[in-house]
Amino acid sequence: RNISEKTNAFYQIYRDGNELRFPYHTNDGILKGVKIKTKQKDFRYEGIPTDTLFAQHRFPSTGKRIVITEGELDAASCYEAMPGWPMVSLPHGAQSAKKDIQKQIPLFQGYDEVILFLDSDDAGRQATNEAASVLPPGKTKIARLEKYKDASDALQANDPQAIREAIWNATPYRPDGIVDGKSLLSVVT
Repeated sequence: RNISEKTNAFYQIYRDGNELRFPYHTNDGILKGVKIKTKQKDFRYEGIPTDTLFAQHRFPSTGKRIVITEGELDAASCYEAMPGWPMVSLPHGAQSAKKDIQKQIPLFQGYDEVILFLDSDDAGRQATNEAASVLPPGKTKIARLEKYKDASDALQANDPQAIREAIWNATPYRPDGIVDGKSLLSVVT
């Protein structure tokens, strides 16, 4: 997947036979459980569930920008492309994005920008719209990849630049029916 050993060590991702293991911690860094992914993309969880995002404890609770991805490998892929930037992922994927993000609103209020970088499939687009609706207004941006399903696919294709461009070019979230002043000026004139 082109994720370096340094990034795997930072996120504490490791392989156990044919399974990948992703640790989940409390906000203060106490290991509570491990999400396990098989090659067939079967998931299970061992331990006590947390309300935290994957790798949330690794980053400060305030800052300029935080990126939320759909999966753990996407977060690690983004971190590989942009080391040092806060990259976290949803613990339950697209289907629970809104619920998982609502639990972390205090975290997101500490950041100037919250970038949703979910998968480019239908489920990811729907989850992006649902999740963006509960995030702090004026702070939320949407990152999209045109040529790849997700950040992991882009990194596997040796295209970390696509990840960086998607994050840098993220567009502000605007609910349907909301028009900014610049657009309104051109419509009125």
